[in-house]
Amino acid sequence: MSKNKDKQNNSNKKSEIIYGKNACFGCIDGYKNRIFNRKIFSIYILQSKFDEYLKNIPNDLKNLVQKVNNHDLFVLTHEQDKHQGIAIKVSNFLFLSIEEIIEKVEDRFLKNGSSSLFLLDCVQDPHNVGNIIRSAFCLNIDGIILTERNSCDITSTVVRTSSGYSEKSLICQVGNTANAIEKLKKNGYWTIGFDVNTNTKDDLTKIVEKYNKCVFIFGSEGDGMRDLTKKNCDLIVKLPMRDGAESLNVANTTAIVGWEITKKLQIK
Repeated sequence: MSKNKDKQNNSNKKSEIIYGKNACFGCIDGYKNRIFNRKIFSIYILQSKFDEYLKNIPNDLKNLVQKVNNHDLFVLTHEQDKHQGIAIKVSNFLFLSIEEIIEKVEDRFLKNGSSSLFLLDCVQDPHNVGNIIRSAFCLNIDGIILTERNSCDITSTVVRTSSGYSEKSLICQVGNTANAIEKLKKNGYWTIGFDVNTNTKDDLTKIVEKYNKCVFIFGSEGDGMRDLTKKNCDLIVKLPMRDGAESLNVANTTAIVGWEITKKLQIK
């Protein structure tokens, strides 16, 4: 099945099953922290894990918990071992709007004196998106912006690959990337695109130190950023690499950027 068909089928569903300890408790942690990326309909816990997991379920969700056996979990998840004794029936991912994510990260800017976002321009591979979300959460990126078209949705694969961090991250989805970038610029953000075909090899550390509000933009696995997205960037940069190396995987590039943000915050 193509990625676009997979995304279309996923958007037509009103609910889905996420499973595995990290994914499920990431969803529950998001609920505890009032990051409501999902509506939670039912929580299924394996008999042998019931007492261990139940104590980590908030009291106001315990009425949704059901004790199940191995066969029940297999029917729900179609996986024999990867469910780790827990699954949750949830709504499709509830994306923020660009206005909402700007508003929510402003509090972090006031606290830290800086704010950083990732914009993924048509990144399609769910494992890349999951790894990017995981790195972003761990390395102090405040939120992630996805494009609606030709990009990966927040599927169960993304949730598992992100180790559940997708469920407690600020994530929005935009239909018009140019308009989203314009709104970000009006709110003081500098837009920094990464393109392997540019000759500019700016010092990423100096860029991070110079600008306190940054949107780092990364293109798709094969084609990179779209031309219109490039035109809306304030800076186009390329990470310096050894001779003969063409490019890094997009997930690796985002991790490098995240590490620079973390260093900046630690120095402060």
